[in-house]
Amino acid sequence: MKLLSNLYLKSSSLSNTIFLCIIISIFCGCLVMISHYQNLLIDKLEFNDELINNNISSFNYFLANHSKSDNEIHSIDVFENGIITTGCLKKWGFYDILSITTVFKNDTIFKSALVGRTSNNDNLALYVTNYDKPLKVSGESFISGTIKIPNGKIERGYIDNKIKNSLTINGNQLESDDKIPEIEKVFDYDLFESEKVFLGDFDSSSIFNNFNEKTMVIDVSSDGYIDNLSLKGNIILFSTTDLVIGKNNTIEDVLIIAPSITIEDYFTGNMQILAKQTVEINENVQLKYPSSIYVENDIDSVKVSIKSHSKIAGGIVLNGNTYNGSLKRQLILEPDSEVIGDVYCFGRTMLQGEIKGTISTDRFFLKTKSSEYENMIQNCKIYRDSLPEHFVRLPLFNTKNSKYEIIKEF
Repeated sequence: MKLLSNLYLKSSSLSNTIFLCIIISIFCGCLVMISHYQNLLIDKLEFNDELINNNISSFNYFLANHSKSDNEIHSIDVFENGIITTGCLKKWGFYDILSITTVFKNDTIFKSALVGRTSNNDNLALYVTNYDKPLKVSGESFISGTIKIPNGKIERGYIDNKIKNSLTINGNQLESDDKIPEIEKVFDYDLFESEKVFLGDFDSSSIFNNFNEKTMVIDVSSDGYIDNLSLKGNIILFSTTDLVIGKNNTIEDVLIIAPSITIEDYFTGNMQILAKQTVEINENVQLKYPSSIYVENDIDSVKVSIKSHSKIAGGIVLNGNTYNGSLKRQLILEPDSEVIGDVYCFGRTMLQGEIKGTISTDRFFLKTKSSEYENMIQNCKIYRDSLPEHFVRLPLFNTKNSKYEIIKEF
């Protein structure tokens, strides 16, 4: 009995030993597998970091080495490591979109940004074309920066027999030329042959299109009034008829093209507007940076008006090719309106608001209840030195040797 008991104990110990060895083997195998997959994960993360760094470096390379948008796709192996990056710089209103794609096997990294060209850093606050008619200023007015005006002098103007005038100028007063400086042509969109979609084609009122994708052109010609929409990204809102933008829309980074465009009271958003006839920004509208208005027309009467308590950050341009056309172009900045950036009007401007930046105009006018005055401004405020430090201005002048800067990353 004792011998059988010893044999049983020995066989039981052997079974336990084999079981323990199996457990240890499985545990060691798991450790080896964990270590292997951990190394694979580390290699993957390191490669992803390399791919991201390659994409960022390629983005900076394109940003520094391209002087203008051409809508062509360019390829580069920036580190000569077999990782190819393609880049495209295309026009987007006053600015450009730089899109970078880095691809290696099944991995793809995208990067897009709105970029703008830096303009000259002069201290010009005000330019008025010299038609040998003096510029007159009435009311409480303040101008900070260099001014170029007819005959190099400002005269005090008196309206309705009021003699309370307060004018402060901090800057040089120089004589202007007999022509307003020409700007570069910045908008060139012919969408009549473009493939279009309609609002009825969407199941949702929220529409987003990435800037790595083809530009989406939404035709709202039959709508006339749009409201309760969310539009963001690589989208052009296009209409062949007059268009009204309701206050309940959410619009960001979108181009809007129509003959005439009206923005309702209390709208807040970010857009670039291209019109042919009129643009009316109603009261308490906030067009955030970078927003802009561009109107070019030598045939029809043109009017852009910024109502009281409205603000646009970016710029406004009214342009054309003929002097006769300029007589039919009007820009009106009402009291308590504000523009941050550049204002350019090859036409007539009524300035009663505030400009943090610069304004160039062919001539001023002032209309009161009783009369109209030529080359007169009242209660204006122009602060050339109040632009934010990293504000990218509209690329209107001397941009051939300029460099691109990032405005907004997507």
